Amino acid sequence: MDVALRPASRPDLPVLATIGVLAFRDTPLYAHFAPRHPQREGDFRAALLLEARTRFESPGQCVVVAEVDVDVDVDRGGSDGEDEDEREGGEKEGKRRMGRRMVVGFAYWVKVGGGSAGFGSGPGPSGTGEGKGVQEWYWKDTWGKKLRRTLLSFEAIYSGTLGPGRIFIAESVRRFHALTDQIIRNHASIIGREYWYLSTLAVLPAFQHRGIGARLVDWGLELARKEGVPVTLKSTESGYRLYERKGFKEVDAMQVTESLRVPIMVFEPS
Repeated sequence: MDVALRPASRPDLPVLATIGVLAFRDTPLYAHFAPRHPQREGDFRAALLLEARTRFESPGQCVVVAEVDVDVDVDRGGSDGEDEDEREGGEKEGKRRMGRRMVVGFAYWVKVGGGSAGFGSGPGPSGTGEGKGVQEWYWKDTWGKKLRRTLLSFEAIYSGTLGPGRIFIAESVRRFHALTDQIIRNHASIIGREYWYLSTLAVLPAFQHRGIGARLVDWGLELARKEGVPVTLKSTESGYRLYERKGFKEVDAMQVTESLRVPIMVFEPS
């Protein structure tokens, strides 16, 4: 399958929220922190969209999307004088096949530590098709971004108190991230160093197990190798084998419940 990676654009963000709803629907971690999300899918999507919008406007956050070519049936737009026998491939009457690009997965990559001078100032990873440095895509801040982040912060307060963000058990989420982030920062391979953090990886269920998630992981690993810095993540059960194949090693874990264990993994560039 031909997969193309590129930086997300603002119109992509609702699509990412929809992908998240479908990809995370049956994951134990989301079932624990948002136990009613299958019944309140609209609120779940709204909360994921707010996260996507906030990350998109924040320096140091790399929102990377994966696209594939798909064929769709579209109306022919009236008779064109062809007989049905003349239509290629047995197309249905009144329809024709057209190819288009479709976003089917995304990753949130975060550079922790350092500043703009150390943030991917060289060429971007291969396969992005942009030929620009990651710094140029994501590190540059603007007054427009600052204003939008301010407005988003008020929206987040409303969402968490009166809006769709209430679908999450806020204190449990905050405590989980605080503890796991502390474990990562205090690990021997991370202390005092810049590092890349894979915050989220999601692929539409219909396109999983086709190498798309692996391509999104490789995006960050390629940068880490160029910069000589480690990569960290909190693994789900479904993603563990992929990360192992990519060279991540489990360094610790958080036992969220008796049956829910979240491994913390680190990749060290050779």
